[in-house]
Amino acid sequence: MKNAVTIHDVSERAGVSLSTVSRVLNDRSTVNPNMRERVLQAVQELDYRPNLAAQTLKTSRSRLIVFLIPEISNPYYTEIYRGIHSVAEERGYVTLVYETTDAREAVHTVIRRGADGVVIDAFYPSDSKEELLRAGIPFVQTNAPATLSSDRSTIRVDVYGATIEVIEYLRGMGHRSIGLIAGNAPGYPMDERERAFRAHAASHGTANPDPFIAGPVGIQEKYRKGYDGMRELLARGVGISAVITLNDLVAVGAIAGAESMGRSVPDDVSIVGFDNADISQYTNPPLTTVSIPTLEQGEIAAKMLFGLIEEPGAEPYSVEVRTELIIRESVRGRFV
Repeated sequence: MKNAVTIHDVSERAGVSLSTVSRVLNDRSTVNPNMRERVLQAVQELDYRPNLAAQTLKTSRSRLIVFLIPEISNPYYTEIYRGIHSVAEERGYVTLVYETTDAREAVHTVIRRGADGVVIDAFYPSDSKEELLRAGIPFVQTNAPATLSSDRSTIRVDVYGATIEVIEYLRGMGHRSIGLIAGNAPGYPMDERERAFRAHAASHGTANPDPFIAGPVGIQEKYRKGYDGMRELLARGVGISAVITLNDLVAVGAIAGAESMGRSVPDDVSIVGFDNADISQYTNPPLTTVSIPTLEQGEIAAKMLFGLIEEPGAEPYSVEVRTELIIRESVRGRFV
């Protein structure tokens, strides 16, 4: 039976000290690039696999990263998780998704069970994050509004600005009566789409001032809320010609809702989604949507988190990811 490859074998093959191998494996930035390359080449040639249990005992680390999210079934969050997992796996860490609407209870569980770091949705109440701080567990916030004021490491998304861009795009296409199907979860601040929609309506008078608001619940409910929301908007008889939705899943339901009312998309009503989920390319018609970099959010968050884990005194910082309006076929111009 072949003996397991050890860190000593890697050290010998690379011609460097054990401490250098250790620093490379733990991704320390103080290693000479040439030595780092030699170690990584030796690791690959020998197919070396670190003993994570031994490392955990030695460093008092769990080598566990937890991602707290409000709903695991939403592709938006699963894509962020993919980014976190890809970075963590390279560093020999295990990742865990924790779905919860009660972040404080989840944080208590994380503290009891042990985790080296947490990635948490920015909209969770601040008291849950204070619990992490008191426990000395580093965390990074994702999916934060661009306007959020925070002294913590944060990934920001300008959903407000993206919504204004969508409204202006629809106006440029001749739409003047615009509806919204958005949503507020219990305890969350007003959705940024709703905030932007109402602000633009108040200053320009170009949007329906009383949009239908649907709560963002489970994945099947999102389809249902889009369906019911679209039917209610159209039933008002106020001539709505375009609708902005909370996300692409709600938009799929909205397309079905319009068709159930005998309205064609985009001939009778145009629809815009958010997130640029895979499904948006395959709806009928393909969905105009706002692309939000989800995989990139996860990768950036993980790298930020490992920076905090490796250097506990490191200064927190924020990164804003860019959104992009993806034009497809669910919007049609409405000109007289």
